[in-house]
Amino acid sequence: MSQSLPRQILQRARDIIADCNRWTRGAMAYSKHGDRCDPWEQDAVKFCSLGAIGRASLECGITGHASPLVLAAERSLADTINPHWLSEYRARNPTVAEALQSDVEDLAVHDVIMSFNDASRQIDVLAAFDKALERVS
Repeated sequence: MSQSLPRQILQRARDIIADCNRWTRGAMAYSKHGDRCDPWEQDAVKFCSLGAIGRASLECGITGHASPLVLAAERSLADTINPHWLSEYRARNPTVAEALQSDVEDLAVHDVIMSFNDASRQIDVLAAFDKALERVS
């Protein structure tokens, strides 16, 4: 049985940042010249967790970073990092209009992942990916 695309994205993202020379903090991606860049740029060589998911999705043939398949991979990792992120977010933001809820929650997912990446050791980030991979089909 083949793996789902969200699982493929998570696995590829983990593979990218497993190399200590390709994992970073502080930006989604850095170019080979050390400049911040977007993870889908050809010049990008170092990635944070979220940037690695963006690069992996591109390598898996998904061109839109807001694809439901990419968002499923991101949510799986965020749920592993903090299973209560969504309820905590909603408690802090009770007045967000229902029509905007999904878009704002997607930003919250990004914040969970980037904050964890930037505050963690690489080994802990990889362990979070491993747990997310166990959970996603």
